[in-house]
Amino acid sequence: MTESLINTCPTSLLEYETNYTLFQHSGVFNEFLKPLKNCHNVGNDPVFPVTILMSVSQLLMHLGQHEPGVCAVVLFYATWCPFSMKMTPHYNALGRLFPTIPIVAVEVETQLNTFSSNQLRFGTISVPNLLIFQGPRAISRYNQSTTELPHLIQYMQQYIDVKSPDGCYNSSCIDVLTDQDYVGPLPTKLDEDTDWVLLFSCLLVLYFVLDKLRSKVL
Repeated sequence: MTESLINTCPTSLLEYETNYTLFQHSGVFNEFLKPLKNCHNVGNDPVFPVTILMSVSQLLMHLGQHEPGVCAVVLFYATWCPFSMKMTPHYNALGRLFPTIPIVAVEVETQLNTFSSNQLRFGTISVPNLLIFQGPRAISRYNQSTTELPHLIQYMQQYIDVKSPDGCYNSSCIDVLTDQDYVGPLPTKLDEDTDWVLLFSCLLVLYFVLDKLRSKVL
């Protein structure tokens, strides 16, 4: 599978080159997975009026409850990542504009030389990480450099049979953003508090690099 969004923040110091098995019964996550059938709306009623915030465990339950043909758009993000925070107002707007589609967001945390098993399950080695699921199957990962609303809509419409809201055509879609989209449900302000785990990780790497260089000199 291709990498996630081009402008991303790594969630671990380690690099993994592997295929990610999402569930024991769902097979390998790769670029050749196609929808079992065309994705469609869950109905005409606004079942999901805003972007839905979930934990990983809640997401697992949610994906397992979908009827055949229903897809969900899922964003993994982190408040400490500037690329995530640049994207979240547009993702808030996506959830508001498409109330018949599950538009889900899951916050992830930094890890110290390891992944949580659930983050690894979804192949989240960096954030933001945007995927489309059909039931428990991940059928696509977004890999473009821009995260503005028109491009998110175009990506979603490649897999889900849903029309653009009124006034959303190409670049004009950016005008649909409202003040509320910059407030929530997803946070949009960068968390600038000191990340002690990340700082410790960087210092640890620096220590080993310097130690290796010193041993070569001696």
